[in-house]
Amino acid sequence: MFKEVSNRLIALKEADNQIALSFSLMATTAENLEIAQAQYKAGTGSMLELADARINDLSAKQKNIQAIAAYQIAMANLERLIRNANN
Repeated sequence: MFKEVSNRLIALKEADNQIALSFSLMATTAENLEIAQAQYKAGTGSMLELADARINDLSAKQKNIQAIAAYQIAMANLERLIRNANN
């Protein structure tokens, strides 16, 4: 039982780390998108660069959503294990 709880806690911590990484990635891609938009408006950037920046920003947001979902699943699995152990 201890090993199972330990494994679930490790999964929860990994999911938490993924959330932190995804927030960092979102900050970077949002900044890159702002730069690409400014360059495009100034005429120094291309539509392709702007499209790439938008895609990267959306991908980072998707990874964040996936990380949050993985965390919630890991938490639910841990709670279920503890609840079953108390029965």
